[in-house]
Amino acid sequence: MTSIGSASSTDLSKAALVIGGASCVWDDVLAVEKLIGERWPGIVVAVNDVLVHWPRHLDHACSLHPDKLMRCDPSHPARWSWVEQRRRNGFSMDFTTWGQKANTTQRRIYPWVGGSSGLLGVTVAVEICAPKIILCGIPMTQTPHFQESGCHDEYAKWEAADSHWKNWMLPSVLERMGGRVRSMSGRTKGLLGAPTAKWLACPAKGSRFS
Repeated sequence: MTSIGSASSTDLSKAALVIGGASCVWDDVLAVEKLIGERWPGIVVAVNDVLVHWPRHLDHACSLHPDKLMRCDPSHPARWSWVEQRRRNGFSMDFTTWGQKANTTQRRIYPWVGGSSGLLGVTVAVEICAPKIILCGIPMTQTPHFQESGCHDEYAKWEAADSHWKNWMLPSVLERMGGRVRSMSGRTKGLLGAPTAKWLACPAKGSRFS
């Protein structure tokens, strides 16, 4: 059981932390852990190459880029997949891979409405029935990628953010989130709200701001 605030407690073992690749990701994780008063005890879903650098346990990894996630040329380090890079870093490998294309990952999200790999990560967390979902490093702004990323210039803006953002606003997407999703940063925080002790302690309800 994880204590939330001074007056209540809740079991976060089935809650999901979805970690993306924005430069704020590690600060967001630290802020979540400050809120709950300990290291994150629940499910972790990693999006894209952040899985390479997340040293703790990992339950799910997802990407809209299965060629980078799964395909690998062992003879050429520059072509190692993200999964292979994680293995070579000595991190845990007992996780499930997800994508939207058939026969590329262990599990598939279909149909797919779009919205970047970050929204795919949210969809994975919803699919596994996580009662609470917290987004870290998924602000859906033009924030640069996290410093360790080997796929992006750490100072370059993510210019595709605006085109992907409209998919997060779809009524069908918001309805499926069903009040269980909150975010630590950016436009997703503005849309969904930030997690609070009260929200974590209460059962998920229908409203996305419940």
